[in-house]
Amino acid sequence: MFLISRLSHYDGLDCSAHGALDLSGSSDSSPVSVEEVYSWASQLASESRQPEWIAHWYVWPDALARFMPQLNAMSGGVVGLVGLQGVGKSSTLLAILFHRMISEREAWRKKHKSYPDPTHPYDTIRFKWRRESELFPSLLDGTHEVSASFLVDYRAVLFQQLLGCRILLEKKLIDNPQLMNIDWAEPRLGKTVTKKLRKIAWLQMLREKKTILLDSARVQKQPKPYHPS
Repeated sequence: MFLISRLSHYDGLDCSAHGALDLSGSSDSSPVSVEEVYSWASQLASESRQPEWIAHWYVWPDALARFMPQLNAMSGGVVGLVGLQGVGKSSTLLAILFHRMISEREAWRKKHKSYPDPTHPYDTIRFKWRRESELFPSLLDGTHEVSASFLVDYRAVLFQQLLGCRILLEKKLIDNPQLMNIDWAEPRLGKTVTKKLRKIAWLQMLREKKTILLDSARVQKQPKPYHPS
């Protein structure tokens, strides 16, 4: 199941006609360009907060509280979350993620009499949409929200491919494939094969999840250039 956050475009005030602004309070400092001010002002509060703030400060809207039982009962489908910039779409996705993780932790505790390991792969994931050119580099360098889950599956896929190609592997690596160095394995299989295997591992990881919370890209108009008459 997908729950997608999408932005409805909103045209804010056009302050480009005011020229460059000096925000330093000092006359000998370099002025700040309109583009820099625009970029700073366009940053959403939720994007600069630590996710833990949800547990302490987030207030569930009535509409979301009413929707959660339906979401929990769904066996499949796509739900779109639409709203203007800043109304709380990303915060809503975080709240759903934390709610699901807490519920899963409690279910695990009741069944196993202990809480899951910190590396436990949860059934719900949340991440920001990225182009393919940005997706796999971020997954591999650890900057993607679900890098940890992806790398587990990717190592397994690489390992099976290496075995199929009869590439000589140390016994320690055969017994513990999770220790395999991806930077070592990829050159031995070649760029064409590894590109295909990355996609296989990505789709495999997504199929393993019950709920995917996708925070889609923000659509933002650039400020209109100022042309003095």
